[in-house]
Amino acid sequence: MKVRDFLDITKDMSIKDYDIDEETGYVEVQYSGNYVGSIHFIFENNGALFFSTTPKDENPKWYETAHFMDLSEIREECKGYEELPLYFYSKSQGVFSIESISKVGYDYSADGDGTYEACKIKCSDEPVAESLDRIQKINTEDYEDFFENLMEKYN
Repeated sequence: MKVRDFLDITKDMSIKDYDIDEETGYVEVQYSGNYVGSIHFIFENNGALFFSTTPKDENPKWYETAHFMDLSEIREECKGYEELPLYFYSKSQGVFSIESISKVGYDYSADGDGTYEACKIKCSDEPVAESLDRIQKINTEDYEDFFENLMEKYN
């Protein structure tokens, strides 16, 4: 999927929490089977854009301080990258291709949690790469950088 596809699919998507009667823009990502996460950081790496569950600041207590990006923030960060392929990254699980994006509704009112909507990003069950290193491209025309990168990677 390209960034343009994501922007087109979410163009008119309105995500609401009906219990508080408010637009939330809540985004959830399903990856590696049944893992569910959020987007905390977006970055470009070697010609691809990544939605990341791993925040930019990898503070050991990131779960206490990480900002959950809502749909409008994510869309804004995607501007200017429309032609790039889009992936999802989890430091502990790897890099996943994005298979589908849809608006879903949840009704947990029987449990007391109420009803709300989400933008659901469904990723592949298996990672397309175990780490970002596996998908990085080295510019072999610049041999000095090429060998420096190899030395850093393997020493």
